[in-house]
Amino acid sequence: MASGQPSATKTIFKGNVWTGNISMPRAEAVVVAEGRIVFVGSLSDVNMIEDRQACTIVEVPPEGVLLPGFHDSHAHPHGGGLQLLGCDLHSCHSLEEALTKVRALHVELPDGQWLVGGGWMTLWFPNRLPTAELLEQVAPGRPVFLRDADGHEAWVSSAAMEIAGISDNMGELDERGLVKRDSEGRAIGYFMEDAANFVKKNIPSAPREMKLKALTLAMRAANECGITAISDAAVQKNSIDTYLAADSQGLLTCRVLGSLLWNPKESYEDNMAWFQEARQAASQCRMFRATSGKLMVDGILENCTAHMHKPYSSSSRGCGFSNFSPQALAEATTGLHNAGFQVHAHAIGDAACTRVLDTLLPLLADTPRPEQAADAPPRSDKGPSEVPSEAPSEKGSAWECDWQNRNIIAHLQCVHPADHPRLCLRGIVCNFSPLWLQRDEEMEEVVEPLLGERSGEQYPVRSLFNGGAALCFGSDWPVTGLSPVQGIAVAATHEPPTSCHVVDPVCPCCCGPARTGAEARSEPAKPTSFLPDQVIPLETGLRIYTAGSAYAMGLDRLTGTLETGKLADLVIVDTDISVAAACRVAEARVLSTWVGGQCVWSVP
Repeated sequence: MASGQPSATKTIFKGNVWTGNISMPRAEAVVVAEGRIVFVGSLSDVNMIEDRQACTIVEVPPEGVLLPGFHDSHAHPHGGGLQLLGCDLHSCHSLEEALTKVRALHVELPDGQWLVGGGWMTLWFPNRLPTAELLEQVAPGRPVFLRDADGHEAWVSSAAMEIAGISDNMGELDERGLVKRDSEGRAIGYFMEDAANFVKKNIPSAPREMKLKALTLAMRAANECGITAISDAAVQKNSIDTYLAADSQGLLTCRVLGSLLWNPKESYEDNMAWFQEARQAASQCRMFRATSGKLMVDGILENCTAHMHKPYSSSSRGCGFSNFSPQALAEATTGLHNAGFQVHAHAIGDAACTRVLDTLLPLLADTPRPEQAADAPPRSDKGPSEVPSEAPSEKGSAWECDWQNRNIIAHLQCVHPADHPRLCLRGIVCNFSPLWLQRDEEMEEVVEPLLGERSGEQYPVRSLFNGGAALCFGSDWPVTGLSPVQGIAVAATHEPPTSCHVVDPVCPCCCGPARTGAEARSEPAKPTSFLPDQVIPLETGLRIYTAGSAYAMGLDRLTGTLETGKLADLVIVDTDISVAAACRVAEARVLSTWVGGQCVWSVP
C-alpha cells in the first residue's frame, strides 16, 4: 500500500482505546479523515456523525486495544533487511546450525561471490573464538563475512582475509587487540570494531534493487510489530540514496528518521559536508528525514571495547577505549549542534557516557531543566508537543523541531551513578533497548564477570525515570528482535518474554490474573534477581515506546498519542497491554497497523 497516503473517506475505530494523552487517557472511538485524527471520544458522540453510514468501521476486539503506533527510536532497518536477504543466523542456536546454513547458501551462490550475513554468538565457539578454518569446512575458497549478533565483530574466511590484504602487522588495530591471532601471529578470522570494517569495505555494494527489496522487507517486519516510525541509527553514504528512492516510490510504510553515521577516519569538513547534503536531499521527503548525526563513541562490553572508568574485572584489556579523542568528540558534537543536527551517541561504557555528557552539556547550558514528579509518565512536554490550531501538511515543515535540544544517548548499559542527574537535564534523551534488560546466557557468562561489582550499575531505567529523564526505547534490530510488545514485557519483568505461561493462574511474573488495572499500571510486575530496582510498570513502558520515542524522533507534534489533529498512526493489539498481566503482554499479537490512516499491515 502507499506509504501513509491519506484516505478520502472517514474511518471510525470503535472499542477500547488507550490514547496516551494524560488529559484523556481512555476513549471509546477514534475517527480518522484524510490521514489525521479528527475525533477522539465516546461512542455516543460518534453516533451523531451525519454521514456515519458512509464511514468505514473498524472494530477493536473486546479484549484488545487501539494504541498510538509504536516508535522504534534506535534500529538498523537497512542493514537488518539486507541480513534477511543474506545469511541470517539470528534463528540459529548453535555453531552446528550456523555452519549448516552457511553450507547451504555456499552451494547456491556463484563461485567467487561474497557470502554475507550475521547473527552468531561467541558462546557457540570453542574458547569463544570464531575461526576461518571452520568456514573453510563448509564454504571452501569463498569470501565470507558474517557479523556477530551485536554487529561489532566479524567472522571471516581465509579468502576474505586475502582479498582485504590482512597482514602480520595491522598497526593500531593490533595494538587494540581488534585482530585475533594464533600463537604464530596469523589472523584466525575473528575481527572486532574497526578491524571488521577493514574487511567489510572490500565487499561489493549490493545492487540498488536488492537494497530497495531489503528496505521493503524491513518495513514489513516493523509494521508486523506495530511500528509506525523507526530511526535508522547508522545511515551511511551508501544507503542514503536507497532511502530517498524508497520514499519517492512510496515504499516506506514507517516514518524513518535517518541518523547519519560520522566517520572518525574522515575529516571534520568531509563529514559535515555530506551531512548537510543528505539533510537537504531528505528535507522534502514524505516519510524520511536525515536530521540526526550518529557518533559511535565506544564498542560493547562483551569484547571489552566499551569505554569504562575502571578496568574490566576479568580481562587484560584495561578500560576499553573510545573511538574519538576528547578533542575529536568535542569538535564533532559542537559541529553537529551548531549546524542544527540532533546528536545520537552510542555509549555502552560508563566512561563513554561521561565523555558524551561532558561535551554536550556545555552546549545546552542555557536550557533550563523542567520539573517532573517521580511517578509521572515519561516527559513528552520537553518541546513543542501541542497540536497547532492549523495542522501542518505532511511535507515541508510538518516534521521539524528543535533538534539540538533532544540529543539521544543510546544504550547506556553502564552508567556511573554520578551521571544520573546529568542524564536528567533538558536536552538529553536516554535510549534503552528493553529486550536487553534480562539475564540471558551472555549476560551471566560474559558480561557480569567482566563488570564484577559494577553489574548493578547497568541499565538504570527506573532511576532515570524517577529523576525526570526523557526516555525512549529502541530495539537495535537486528541485534535483538523488533517487537515493542515483548520489549515492554521484558522492561516490566526483566525476564525473557517466552518464560511465562499464560494459562498459569498463579504465574509469579504477574501475581495472578487479578493483578490488572491500576495496580498493573502503577507497579512493576514482580521482584526479579536481575536489577530488581530498575523494572518499570507496563504502562510506563508503553508510554516510552509511543510518546517518549516520538519525542526523541521529533514527531511529538504529529504522533505518539491519539489526539485530534495528529496523524493517524495507530495499532490494534489483541490484548490491552496497558493493564494486562505481564505474561499476557509477552504473548500479545498485533492485529493491524495504520500509518496516515491507511492499513499498512494486518493479520492475514
